[in-house]
Amino acid sequence: MTSKDAPFVAPPPQDSSQGSSQGSSDESDPAESVASAPLPEIRLHQSRGGMWHRLYVWTWIATLSVIGFLVLGLKTMSLHSYRGDLSDREQVSLQVDRLLAILRGQVVPMTEGEAVVSMIPSLLESTELYGMLPIRSADGNSAWRAYRARVPLTPGRGKVVVIVSDLGLDDLATERAIDLPPAVTLEFSPYGRSLTRWALFAREKGHELLLSLPLEGLPESGFDAGDLALAQGQGAPETMHRLKSMLGRMTGYVGVASGNPSTFFDDRDISRPVLQDLSSRGLLFLAASSQTSQALSYARSLRMPAARLDTAFSQAQTREQIDERLFKLTRRVQRSRTATIVRFAPLPATLDALSAWLAALDDSRAYQVIPLTAVFAPKSGRQRSF
Repeated sequence: MTSKDAPFVAPPPQDSSQGSSQGSSDESDPAESVASAPLPEIRLHQSRGGMWHRLYVWTWIATLSVIGFLVLGLKTMSLHSYRGDLSDREQVSLQVDRLLAILRGQVVPMTEGEAVVSMIPSLLESTELYGMLPIRSADGNSAWRAYRARVPLTPGRGKVVVIVSDLGLDDLATERAIDLPPAVTLEFSPYGRSLTRWALFAREKGHELLLSLPLEGLPESGFDAGDLALAQGQGAPETMHRLKSMLGRMTGYVGVASGNPSTFFDDRDISRPVLQDLSSRGLLFLAASSQTSQALSYARSLRMPAARLDTAFSQAQTREQIDERLFKLTRRVQRSRTATIVRFAPLPATLDALSAWLAALDDSRAYQVIPLTAVFAPKSGRQRSF
């Protein structure tokens, strides 16, 4: 076997004792000692100077952005339209409320016109269980006066109040209702979602707001008014608990409306405390057309603005059926000396017919759509003739 084909054989390990004795006899090499010494452990630390510098820069950028946005918001937001009745502290609260709404993206800043906020601090009481509840202010101001829309009345025209109900349950229907002319009154369901946000949007558009009051349905109707419904036989504590639970769902509304046919107001013992509470809070009351006159008369005896609904489009109908009813309603409005109050359900065909009808009323110049509060005299709260 040649040396080229010979296998590689590792040399045998040297004897440590022999090496040490030999090394002790020979003079040690300093270079070998340094090379054989253990290397020191080197740890690399991230430079904190660059991190703190970046944090410092971004902090200043964020601070300047917030300051610029605040300045822009203060310039674009306007005071409440009723600033003459409010103190300086309340004016600041109104501006802060609108600014917070802008920061949350709930309200778009307006540069033209006069914006309206959804709450007045002096007309609200904060409760731990129910949230913000409407109250009369210390100077006697009330929600139905403070939140009413200032619409100039045109004499010689037939007056009609248009209400779109059951809002807040369907986003698309709610958006369509808010896009209607500002004189249309919007009624929100206490079962709706994001009512505070919808109330801000609706108030920004100039609409008056109502809160629907679910009542126990008639036995033969099979209607389920939900867990918050006011019903006979549930007891006064439970009734007031449900009432306050509904009233705290949103702010900025002028009053409440009984949304469905019911016999709840036939029971004086249970219904009169409800009307007393609503009156003490400065709210108006809209009764359904099927309810008795006793509740309406008692509400008016409390000097509470109260009216009855004249007609309602609450069932799914064809466009032709709706147009026929609207034609008859128009003739009725022309002959009436009082405002005709009509409610529309937020159904697609109903909203289509309503939009066309409102345009026709405006073009005719013989009719005027007014908000619900315009039905009542500003000082006395009594229903008036035109």
